[in-house]
Amino acid sequence: MRTLLGQPVPGREEMRREVMVMQWWTRAKCRAVQAGEAGMSTAEYAVGIAAACALAAVLYKVESVKERQ
Repeated sequence: MRTLLGQPVPGREEMRREVMVMQWWTRAKCRAVQAGEAGMSTAEYAVGIAAACALAAVLYKVESVKERQ
């Protein structure tokens, strides 16, 4: 028997392995959330701050050009 994509239907052992991987992933994700690791990392904050500073510099430059005219 084959699936719609032409692949063989997985056997019981393969399905069991997939379920075990999904359960492991869910438990790992729950542990990470409980440990307080659900937010942004330091690197993500650094990139966000750099982008905000770049935007502020562009806006300042635009305003300073308008004032000179």
